[in-house]
Amino acid sequence: MKKIYLPLVFLSSFLTAQQGFLLPVAAADFERDLCVSPTGDRILAGRVALDTVIGLDLDPGRGETRFPGTLTRADSGSAAYLASYAPNGDLNFALLLADTSRGANDVRAFFVDTDYDGNIYLQGNFSGSVDFAPGEAEYIVATPQDRPRMTYLASYTETGEFRFVITLPDYQPSIYPSGRVRQFGVDGGGNSYSLIGFSDAFDYDPGEADFILDGKRPVIASYDRTGAFRFAFETIHAPYVLGVAKMGDFYLGGEYRSEDFARDLDPQPDSEYFLPESDAPLAHVVLSFTNEAKLNFVHPMVGRQIFPYLLDGDKDGNLYMAGPMHPGEADFDFSAETFLLKVDATYADHDYFLAKYASDGALVRALLLEEKADTFALEEFVDYSLSDDGDIYLSGRMYGENLDLDPSENEALVSGQGAYGERALIAGYDSDLNYRFGYTLGDTTEDNISDAGIWFKIAPSNVCGDYVLMADVPLPQTIDFDPRQGSAYVPMAVAPGRDTVGLALITYSHDLVAGESDCLLSGLRGENDPAVSALRTFPNPSQSGNFEVDLSFAEGKAAEYLVADLSGRIIQRGRVSESAVPFRLDLSNQPTGVYIAKFRTEGRTAVAKLVVGGKPGA
Repeated sequence: MKKIYLPLVFLSSFLTAQQGFLLPVAAADFERDLCVSPTGDRILAGRVALDTVIGLDLDPGRGETRFPGTLTRADSGSAAYLASYAPNGDLNFALLLADTSRGANDVRAFFVDTDYDGNIYLQGNFSGSVDFAPGEAEYIVATPQDRPRMTYLASYTETGEFRFVITLPDYQPSIYPSGRVRQFGVDGGGNSYSLIGFSDAFDYDPGEADFILDGKRPVIASYDRTGAFRFAFETIHAPYVLGVAKMGDFYLGGEYRSEDFARDLDPQPDSEYFLPESDAPLAHVVLSFTNEAKLNFVHPMVGRQIFPYLLDGDKDGNLYMAGPMHPGEADFDFSAETFLLKVDATYADHDYFLAKYASDGALVRALLLEEKADTFALEEFVDYSLSDDGDIYLSGRMYGENLDLDPSENEALVSGQGAYGERALIAGYDSDLNYRFGYTLGDTTEDNISDAGIWFKIAPSNVCGDYVLMADVPLPQTIDFDPRQGSAYVPMAVAPGRDTVGLALITYSHDLVAGESDCLLSGLRGENDPAVSALRTFPNPSQSGNFEVDLSFAEGKAAEYLVADLSGRIIQRGRVSESAVPFRLDLSNQPTGVYIAKFRTEGRTAVAKLVVGGKPGA
């Protein structure tokens, strides 16, 4: 019998996007991606409608960065955007990849990644033409008549300067229920790896030499940090996921079909590997390669309903897998030993597995995340990330109740909102697959995110927090980003105007005390979980920007305070030694808008929303 243990998870949430990141669409989509550079820059990529006025504000500060559209019809096309933000929320740069001089162009961004030097690599596809070096420079690439749509790989410096672009045959990434399985990645040295599907014959070497493959099988193509060709080889018939470790190994997962039994899975000309024929229900396979495309090992997944949607490696070369497993049992030890995991068929729904393998393919650990006995939970993880140290971050959504996220003898139960109400689901595990944290996020009005189709991209961060969440959210914003009972964090857009969807970027940390770093403003309680109360202020709104703050909550103790705008920038901070009398807070030098004030003393915290200059938009 498991011991019931509900850990108190200390989180600090720093909002990096409220006034900005407003998309002019009425529904969320999965064509966006997020990564964090080695220096902590948040790199965002996605797609936006190329209307006469492009309603995408990429500046989370007081300014506004909305690209001017030049097309005359809302359905004339779309553009890809690439934006970078410093850990404190400052906009580094924003690029719109499009050719607004022509109509009917369609540019999409699927995946974004960085190398150890901070160079950015963006993969997507396009039809028509696109300028990959917007600004004074110009680098327009057009699709040829015989290829109406192509895949692109574009690279930029950490400051947004164009480096190179490579075009490849078109390949729409695999789509599973709510998102995209990763099929592109970059190692720490800047070598990129792309998974390309069936196509006509194509020359994969952009230089003077030729390297032509007939396109009758999917291809893995690799290019170095300058865009020079490294290698390309054909692979299994139906791959769906490509993972790349920063240390250089890369991994391929996919369906294994009968025609693959006679296929040499080793791309090296002086060696070969054929899977032995078997009567076992082999349906999926995982292959591990070095960064020079030498085969490390092959793992046939015995069991017809096992989907390794996460394939990634840590700095030591260990391989991590995660994904859904449907009712039945499967052997996760690919040696002569056996290690079975079994999913109960009572409710005919799947559970999620986590597995870790050493660099030689030996099983380290495998486990299932299951609901508590006699209860039903339906979870769906739609994004997976791994840090160099092997910490796993999972993001998705769930309904039902009592999903146990802790595989140990303890319990960490999370639930959706009733039988049919969904909540966002976030979980994390260390490199030994031990539970670190887990929670759900819901809407403050109905506590149900299913209608909005919300799910979060998740990426680990080594600077300013532990991980970052990114999602399209309906406006007005009503999601509570504080998962703990008794407190709430519901960021709002300052002036959404005509926009109906906002792109939220939220940073979380487990050990940072709110307001004690150069990250953005925390609206959550601090490390010792002090009580949070409403801060009484007068007048509010204030036309002059001067407020009297009632500090009676501090009970005569000294209090520290900070004030931030809704971009998260801290604009004022200090210490009040005498809390027995009202404190005069002067924001008269700040522009009209909404600000957050947070006063904290030992054991207590009080927060207020301050309006300078009257109600915004009035």
